[in-house]
Amino acid sequence: MKIICLQGSTNCGKTSTLNIVYTSLLKAGGLSTNKELLGANPNDFSDIVLYQNKNIAFYTMGDYANPLLKAIEDYQLLKVDILIIALNTNLKSPIKKIQKNEHLLVQKSIAVANIPDNYLIVNTNDAQIIINEIL
Repeated sequence: MKIICLQGSTNCGKTSTLNIVYTSLLKAGGLSTNKELLGANPNDFSDIVLYQNKNIAFYTMGDYANPLLKAIEDYQLLKVDILIIALNTNLKSPIKKIQKNEHLLVQKSIAVANIPDNYLIVNTNDAQIIINEIL
């Protein structure tokens, strides 16, 4: 299993960016298998998307180490091809588990406040890095 990890601080747009990746895959013909909402943030979710003969899992609740570690283990057991996760840079234990797999660490770009559409542009650019890695 390959892990694509979007790393960043709290509230920097990790979940928003991964939602862009997810929506892009669905628009390109991917099929959601069982999307579930996670935690208190209504934008956090987990799902497996069937896309171009690959099982691509998403887990966006990356600010909590134990649930994230469990998700990595669960998706390993499910033998997904790619796991795309968010990870708060303050968490240390998940990194060790991630590095035991084929992986790509993507640093979340920071948007400049008070510039119209800057958050969307930055998040879309970061999402494209991840999408390019899937294709």
